[in-house]
Formats: sequence, C-alpha cells, structure tokens
Amino acid sequence: MGRVSLRFFLSAIATIWLSLTLAFFALPVLPVIALQAGILFSGTVITETIFRRAGLGLLLLDATLERDYPIVQGIVGLTAATYIAFNSLSNLLTHWLDPRLRPIS
Repeated sequence: MGRVSLRFFLSAIATIWLSLTLAFFALPVLPVIALQAGILFSGTVITETIFRRAGLGLLLLDATLERDYPIVQGIVGLTAATYIAFNSLSNLLTHWLDPRLRPIS
C-alpha cells in the first residue's frame, strides 16, 4: 500500500514539475522555432536547385530567370505569409504560456 501511494505522489510531483518547467523553458525557444521554420521554408530554393527536385524553390528560380513576375510575386507572398503565420502563432503561444504578458482584467 505504501509503494502505490509513494509512486502516485512521485508521479504527481513529476507531472507538476514538468508542466511548470516546460512552460518556463518554452518561452525563449518559441520565437527561435518560428524563425527557423520560416528559414526552412525559404531554403527550399537552394535545396531544390542543387538536387533538381520539382517544387516551389525550383519554380521560383525558373520564374526569376524567365522574368515571370506574377509567379515570383506569388511565391514571395506565400513565403511572407508563412513567416507571418509562424511568428503570429509563436506570439500567441508565448502570451498563452506566460502569465506576465496577459492583460490585467
């Protein structure tokens, strides 16, 4: 009986500790992850050019070389929208995790 209650107590303590520390340590990491996801999306141009894989990066390169401006504008707009979406999601998660950033009600 004592072992069961001790295991339950330790698992509850570990759960509480993990939830508090993960929320605390996730705050500085979230913006970095958001920026890296945008860079990863933008880096497809180089990867697809080197390996000649069909995708948005190769389409952007070919459209740039052929001066097809509507396609270039569309892909650049999609890349900008991706950056904005990832950074907005990062800001929302940061405000949700950090109680200091919540508005006073």
